[in-house]
Amino acid sequence: MIHRFTLNGVDDTDLGVELQEGYDEPALPGTRDRTVEIPGRAGEMFFGADLEARTFDLPLAMIEEATQEALQATIRAFVSVLLDSDGKPQEVPLVFTKEPDRTYMVRYSGKISLRRLIG
Repeated sequence: MIHRFTLNGVDDTDLGVELQEGYDEPALPGTRDRTVEIPGRAGEMFFGADLEARTFDLPLAMIEEATQEALQATIRAFVSVLLDSDGKPQEVPLVFTKEPDRTYMVRYSGKISLRRLIG
């Protein structure tokens, strides 16, 4: 089953990408727990927790099937959605079509490695 999405209001197919199986969409982000260990006492004292940032790991495949030049143009168009006019990561809305009523504000973080396949 192919999962579909929009990023910054642009459909995945218009971006030239396809979400691959095995992507990680956590039900909840991790927690940042506030605890203290007291010497001579078992366990920890719990003082609450906060949610960390939710991380999406979205393996994407470029669906361009033409030339290297066309593939490079598709990559540039995709990257332009993630960056602002100064070339810095910007927050953009991500909506999975299976949950059209839920919008995640996401920001590119890390690195993107591409295997350029022409087929």
